[in-house]
Amino acid sequence: MLKNADASDFDKLKCFLSDGIISLRILSYMTAYGFDRNFFKLWYSADENGISAVISLFENSILIKTAENADMNELSAFLTMLSFDTLSCEKSTADLLGFSDYSLKQGYIFLGEHSEHTAKNINENDLKGVYKLISERIPGSFGNSKEEYLSFLSDYTFRARRNLARGKCVYAGDALASCAVTSAETDNKALISGVASNAELQGGGYGKRAVLSLVNELKCIGKTPYVIALNDSAKSFYEHLGFEKDNLIAYINRKDI
Repeated sequence: MLKNADASDFDKLKCFLSDGIISLRILSYMTAYGFDRNFFKLWYSADENGISAVISLFENSILIKTAENADMNELSAFLTMLSFDTLSCEKSTADLLGFSDYSLKQGYIFLGEHSEHTAKNINENDLKGVYKLISERIPGSFGNSKEEYLSFLSDYTFRARRNLARGKCVYAGDALASCAVTSAETDNKALISGVASNAELQGGGYGKRAVLSLVNELKCIGKTPYVIALNDSAKSFYEHLGFEKDNLIAYINRKDI
């Protein structure tokens, strides 16, 4: 039976959320925001064999992580009672929940060698340009309103102060050529997102430099880097850099359920 999680559940939830990108994202929210925020809710199901499913709601987005013994009927019924815009889970979970209309993105884990690429650490003076570059180059990533930028700024700086967010950027003269930031971090893993390059400066290796510089920093502090490839071009890019395929991630819109 699903129940609300609280701070006393942290250790057992952390143990359950030990693998994959979905687990990484849920655990990063737990670590950064705890259990008393209006914009972050967490439920889990457990029996004598331990936890079998975790559902998180961050703002308007659902994440689901399940074990083989999860009660999919219970999860399906619970989801009908929640208000959300999007839902993400591993493909295997989406299939067991009976979703038929979803898009798939390939998750990757970095298993390559250390490189000597370096890039500038993103600071507060870079964030507006980074936000603009990501919103221009990655469809559906960010909106153009002041409110959405301030939400990004607040979230990123909050997590950065807790060593749970970081990023790299590369300039060509005064122009921001590329950037890469982490959207989720735990004590031993990190999800790199917001990888974007200036359209007018592509082909100069700036994106590769930003990503590998961030990868190097993460590995030096004991964190395994992950990414999600949004298209075939991104797949080729990440595979070339030393990332290897992890789980497939399913994305579902509420209107399609």
